[in-house]
Amino acid sequence: MFRRVLPAVLGLALLVASGSGAKAQFDFGLPDVYIAAGAGGALLEDTEIRAVGQNVETIPFPGYAVSGALGLDFGILRLEGELFYNEYNLDTIELAGFDADADGSFKTLAGMGNVFVDLPIPIVSPFVGAGIGYADVKADNFEFGGVPLVDDSDSGLAWQLRAGIAFAIFPLTDMTIGYRYFVTDDLEMRNSAGDVDVEKLKSHIFELGLRVTF
Repeated sequence: MFRRVLPAVLGLALLVASGSGAKAQFDFGLPDVYIAAGAGGALLEDTEIRAVGQNVETIPFPGYAVSGALGLDFGILRLEGELFYNEYNLDTIELAGFDADADGSFKTLAGMGNVFVDLPIPIVSPFVGAGIGYADVKADNFEFGGVPLVDDSDSGLAWQLRAGIAFAIFPLTDMTIGYRYFVTDDLEMRNSAGDVDVEKLKSHIFELGLRVTF
């Protein structure tokens, strides 16, 4: 899917850049450098965990996410490197069609490379983007009914789609309101009984942020 999304984003950048207006022009000189930070609430979709003799599914549950980034602004096109962390604390799972009390958490730390297009609209600057990177996911002390399920970690590719708006609050300082759809690869872990397969984590994240340009 990412291979289809990134060309679309870059194509949109070229289309908008062909329009008029200062913001709609690529700056072929030295790009502006910016730093960005964000935080917000998150919701994890149903996640299936397949272990030896057990097949459980987490119920969608809330969490939080924080991020920091360093980027280059070329006009309407931005490139950035980002460090991203999110966490979900589990309290319910579905087992054999019934809900059961559970405990544990998913903790994800990812490094992402992102590309953004800033659309040339007055007052606010809508943006869309996509990113790909590498994520380390920890299934921390998962258990239900006092029975351990998994306490392990795995790493793999991750990708994301981003959208939002930015508006100036001070010179060279923007506030951002955005949405992030973040997806990891399928994960392979182990417990005392053998292999544990964790379905890819799919997160919906709504965040506020600040972006400061130098």
